[in-house]
Amino acid sequence: MPHELSPSSMVINNSGTVRNADVICEQPNGNRLLALVNVFPIRDDEDEVIGAVNIFRHNTSKTVPGLLSESASSSNSETCEGKE
Repeated sequence: MPHELSPSSMVINNSGTVRNADVICEQPNGNRLLALVNVFPIRDDEDEVIGAVNIFRHNTSKTVPGLLSESASSSNSETCEGKE
């Protein structure tokens, strides 16, 4: 996933929030896990978005067949990518 389409970038660029999005996180050894992500903007005194808080929760109750067991297919894949 391109960085500009990541949940954090979407929040920072669009001033919204991301709630309960499924993401697949890949560890350096190629293992993958499914997480639930919530991203909230951090605002300054003028209500401008100056950052974001990411909250990841391991989601063991949900599986994505074939996706979590596969190793990375390219070295330039993102650490966490959203699934819709």
